[in-house]
Amino acid sequence: MPTFNDLYWMPGGNPDLKEEKGWSSDLGIDFEMISGIHQLNFNTSFFNNFIENMVIWLPTTSSYWTAENLEKLWSTGIETNLKYDIKLKSVQLGMDVFYAYIKSMYVEEKLNLFNVLENTINNNYYQSATDYNGNQLLYTPEHSGGIIFSSAYKQFHIRYNHCLVGKRYITQDNNNSVDSYHLGNLSLGGYVKMKTSQLNIQFKINNIWNQTYEVMAFYAMPLRYYSLSLSYNFNKLIH
Repeated sequence: MPTFNDLYWMPGGNPDLKEEKGWSSDLGIDFEMISGIHQLNFNTSFFNNFIENMVIWLPTTSSYWTAENLEKLWSTGIETNLKYDIKLKSVQLGMDVFYAYIKSMYVEEKLNLFNVLENTINNNYYQSATDYNGNQLLYTPEHSGGIIFSSAYKQFHIRYNHCLVGKRYITQDNNNSVDSYHLGNLSLGGYVKMKTSQLNIQFKINNIWNQTYEVMAFYAMPLRYYSLSLSYNFNKLIH
């Protein structure tokens, strides 16, 4: 069902939105191996989704976006993740690699599981047809991924996260797009335990490589900036 904001947000809400209908299927594989101080985890999943009357917010000729129904949308792809950890006495090291390929397309006919498999094998819907059939959904990158390195020593930790986001189309005809970008963030932190509470502190360098990029078209994101956070947790109820 469309949300209240989809229907009545001002400006941009659309009280004439239809109910979404569809189906989804997925197939996944999980693998785990532990050997002494080493731990390896791998998982991957393949998915197919078909949605009729999907609600999506699209830009207008004015300065705001509006909610609309897409007639038919087929989304298929694969998501995979590889994680490795090693524990050396008081030190723990970790690496996490992830990748996703997602093809979200406007399609012409109503799909079921059987003709989806047929069209996947024959690559039918990967070709542009009339109007927008076969085109990628707005702001949905085909390729995305990243890698995370982490290290912890007693109550201290350090973490580096680097992500890559592919180009995203900003018009339904796929003639205009926002450039792909990669982004790195570095964080350092620790905690101090007390009798009935814990003090946490974290310092973070965001966009450490000072990249110029856009998540939404024509809205530049911040260059390198810094943040410091403090939190205080009670481990015991106070009466």
